[in-house]
Amino acid sequence: MLRSLGFRTDLRLLEMTGSRVEDRGTHLVIRTPANPTYFWGNFLLLRQLPVPGGEREVIGAFHTEFPEAEHVSIGVDSVDDLTEQLQAFVDAGMEADVGTVLTAGSLMEPRPVADGVVIRALESDDDWEQRAQLANVLYPRTEDGLALTFARRKNDAERALVANGVGQRFGAFVDDELVTTAAVFVTHAGVARYQTVETHPEHRRQGLAAAVVHAAGAHALAVYKLEKLVIAADADGDAIRIYRGLGFKDVERHNTTERRPSSPGVTRGTVQLREWLDGPDSRCRGGAAAGRARERSAALRRRQRAARHAVDRAGNPSSSARSPTAGPSFAPTRTRAPPSGNGSWSSPSAVTIAVTVSASSPPTRGSAWRSRRRATQAARCSASRPKSPTTRSGVQPRLMLGSLAMARVRDMTIDIRAKLAEVLPGLRSDLEDSVRIESVSADPARAGEVERSAELTESLFKAEAFETEIVRAFDGAPPAVIAKKAGPEGAPTVLLYAHHDVQPENDHADWDSPPREPTERGDRLYGRGAADDKAGIAAHLGAVRIFGDELPVNLVMFIEGEEEVGSDTPVELLNTYKDRLAADVIVIADSGNWDIGEPALTTSLRGPVRMDVEVRTLTHAVHSGMWGGLVPDSIMTLSRLIASLHDDAGNLLIEGLFSGPAADVDYPEARLRAESGAAEGIEWIGTGSAVERLWTQPALSITGFDAPKVDGASNTPGPRRPLPHQPARRPR
Repeated sequence: MLRSLGFRTDLRLLEMTGSRVEDRGTHLVIRTPANPTYFWGNFLLLRQLPVPGGEREVIGAFHTEFPEAEHVSIGVDSVDDLTEQLQAFVDAGMEADVGTVLTAGSLMEPRPVADGVVIRALESDDDWEQRAQLANVLYPRTEDGLALTFARRKNDAERALVANGVGQRFGAFVDDELVTTAAVFVTHAGVARYQTVETHPEHRRQGLAAAVVHAAGAHALAVYKLEKLVIAADADGDAIRIYRGLGFKDVERHNTTERRPSSPGVTRGTVQLREWLDGPDSRCRGGAAAGRARERSAALRRRQRAARHAVDRAGNPSSSARSPTAGPSFAPTRTRAPPSGNGSWSSPSAVTIAVTVSASSPPTRGSAWRSRRRATQAARCSASRPKSPTTRSGVQPRLMLGSLAMARVRDMTIDIRAKLAEVLPGLRSDLEDSVRIESVSADPARAGEVERSAELTESLFKAEAFETEIVRAFDGAPPAVIAKKAGPEGAPTVLLYAHHDVQPENDHADWDSPPREPTERGDRLYGRGAADDKAGIAAHLGAVRIFGDELPVNLVMFIEGEEEVGSDTPVELLNTYKDRLAADVIVIADSGNWDIGEPALTTSLRGPVRMDVEVRTLTHAVHSGMWGGLVPDSIMTLSRLIASLHDDAGNLLIEGLFSGPAADVDYPEARLRAESGAAEGIEWIGTGSAVERLWTQPALSITGFDAPKVDGASNTPGPRRPLPHQPARRPR
């Protein structure tokens, strides 16, 4: 959960309009693929600031995440005024801004507007085009057509929100011309956020912005039953006085730092930023260069402030709500290569791996970031040396932020394919032994088998020189295995997760081979648990055996024994053994592969919510001949309820569920049918691509239905549909 209400509502709006939020641990990466020139739709959000000197790595990380971006946009998840702390970014050529977030639960009436002014919601295509043209007027000092293109893209995103019934944009019209506009969209239960308050320069100081902000907010409060309206503004601008006059109260500060290449007056800042990032002397500069940068920073900040005020006077809306989703943000696109030289970056055929320091708890800015800064500078200033032709990762490394601190840089070479061929026979044998154990956590009669599975798992890692232990939340709880093995001093700690319990095998007649006897058919090994998830344990074990005693990182294994029944006690285990399980990175081996021979990384899954629904229509059963046609029976009522959850195309009709874009991959129809086992003649439900419906769109499935059986049913509408595991009551 983000601390900042401003960023919390911003990110929710971005996600609702198709942006992606990627969690890197100590920071978030926000991407808006449909609007790549959107400054505050493509930015980093830090959970905390680095120590002085770490700002260069933060800026470098931005360019790594957004290699084609000319802008740099970085926010900080804090509610405090960080003006002094952001000074380091200003010294590096950025411009810092500390705005104010305000909220209101009700609005005061604004002063009346002049006769002839019409305030209403934007409805027609012409209304929205006028809004795009207004934005273009307000940002005149940009490349021809770029502002208008950007504004139209923003319109498309907002109109989708309006169509989904989560908000509306209002405007003030003078002689049918849109001169002021503001929007409010619901982001969370009871909370809505304002977007881009824009006023034409010729119509300012006429009370129009206040009237439109009030109209949009009053509409949202009345229609969506809100508890809180949220808006952001410059701390010292005209807009904040307007908002306070409507009843908004200051609640927190909003901290951002950015560089906009199209802004006038920041040329020196751009040059300085490149010096910090790319300059040949910057990598090994000493205190003198840093001191000279600090001496230049005061004049630079004065020029930046003057430039911003000049833009305001030239037409930027002084009444605009400042926020990462407020106002057009755009820049020409130019491909930017990663920094190079002195071994800090290398090609895919010669990769230098940055080994990082682990921390059992989140590092302080005074430890992790400082260590990282020193190590990174030392690595960049070291002499170049020949790189080995083969690398572990086979990909270009990225400058990463997170709860890690860079300790040293090493060259590491290994022939993974050759080592895998060497360890695979033994690995397969161990997997087969594991599959033969009936570790069905849902069956109390096989609790002893679950224990045997945990013991085998522990023994496998103990044989690889791990410190191992079987743990449980309480006596009688399912067993989990914790195993640890140290890597190089100062290396990060990686936690590898899997589970050793399996699903029941159900009717053995449905199997083509015995479910407890691993059987090879074609290129696959069949048996209950051979994939889910004893293969996950085997994958972790295989990686350990490939590296042997030359682990590149510290390793922690957490292998639980109750995933298939809901993982009731692992939360307690995590709390009890948090010191032993502390890690910088967690890798979960419990998801599917996209295809054989095609590496893939699962970064998110649809989260399930299960509920049992009971429908009751009568206090007792009645005769259908006497009461049918008047009294609804519970089975029919429940059937109609279930049918109402989807439209005719099969799209889910439950409000408030989020849908997002999926990876751009092809799932051929023949493969889809073969892998799903769809019966002949079955048509797919829903709309959108197959992977969207499978991965990122919400779904609802009826997994059970209890009702009186046809055999022996009486001629009476039942009073209710029983909950699972409750027998249907017979009428007396």
